[in-house]
Amino acid sequence: MVQLALIAASRGVVALKKFFTRLSFVVNVVGASSKCSDQLRGAQAEEISYKISIDELEMGRGLNQIGTLQRAGDARWSSHLKSVSSLIKMFSPTCEVLLQIIKDGTGSIKGGADSAYEAITTFEFIFILHLEKEIMEITDLLCQALQRQSQDERWDGLLCLVMSFCQERNIDITDMSSPYFSRGA
Repeated sequence: MVQLALIAASRGVVALKKFFTRLSFVVNVVGASSKCSDQLRGAQAEEISYKISIDELEMGRGLNQIGTLQRAGDARWSSHLKSVSSLIKMFSPTCEVLLQIIKDGTGSIKGGADSAYEAITTFEFIFILHLEKEIMEITDLLCQALQRQSQDERWDGLLCLVMSFCQERNIDITDMSSPYFSRGA
């Protein structure tokens, strides 16, 4: 519910609308053909090998897997997070593929790759990309926590802390079993 409200609210922000439109465009251009997908996987493999050789990546089971850019769905916040995260993870290979399309492509695919490359290689796009990732990760964690039933222990601990704080300062403690009414409402 919170995630859907955030998606709806973000649609009204022009910079975010523009960002997600560009992100979707990049995913579509790079995923337009099996050849482009193969080029992306190849570029990823090269980058992973290089980073491992300079000890910049950790090795282990399930780490450093080659993937694809993720499309963001309209109604799932987690799909937006996956889309943003996948581009961050595969940014350099994505740029390599776009540059290859610009070099070897023809017609509209070449123009699309050029537009996509120009769009994602701006400070504004990179800033929003990372900002969105941070915001979405926090939101995702919050939503997961709200959905978990095992939060009662943490709630009880928080409630004890608040009650103790209030008692020490002679502040009236609200009866948590009674209905809540906001003042001035």
